[in-house]
Parts: sequence; structure tokens; C-alpha cells
Amino acid sequence: MRAITAVSEGEAIFGPSIARRVAEFFQPAPARAVESVFPQLTAREREILDLLAAGRSNAQIAGALFLSPKTVRNNVSNVFAKLHVADRAEAIVRARDAGLGQAAAGSASPG
Repeated sequence: MRAITAVSEGEAIFGPSIARRVAEFFQPAPARAVESVFPQLTAREREILDLLAAGRSNAQIAGALFLSPKTVRNNVSNVFAKLHVADRAEAIVRARDAGLGQAAAGSASPG
């Protein structure tokens, strides 16, 4: 009786197995360890790639990490070489596909 009343009021009734599948569908994917995403990169290079993927410029990365702009440029070049990418856009695509750039994206300003 309760199910009939609930459905007539616009509610949905699911059995336990369907409810579990729906709940699993909406759970966020388990976070991958950043180190396992690009193991060829150093921790600093992964950190810089994460900020690149979040849309940060070299100057913004330098300021955020308290590094010189030249150090950031060198690290960005190392990332490109290790990932075998030709440019910033290709590195960003690879990083975002791997799940990087999410945390800092909200605080990044274009530039």
C-alpha cells in the first residue's frame, strides 16, 4: 500500500539491489594517487602540471609555489619532454584526462 501511495505522489520505489546500483553510480570515482598518474615526473613537476591543468600561467605558478619564473619555465619544459608533448595545450589535455587540474581550477584566474 505504501508503495502505491508513494508512486502516486511522484516518488520512486526501488528494491535494494537497484538502490545500491543507483547509489554506486552517483558516488565519486576513487581518487587516484597523483604519483601513479605520471610516475616519470618528479613531485614538483606533477605539482606544476596540476597547476597548468588548472589554467594557471607560468607567472601564477611561480607566485603560488614561491619559485622564480625561470625555474617554472625549466620545470614546464621538463614536463613536456617527459610526457612527449609538443606544447602547453597538449600537456593540459593529458593532465586533465588523468584527473589533474581539479582542485586548483576554482581559484585560477585566466591569464
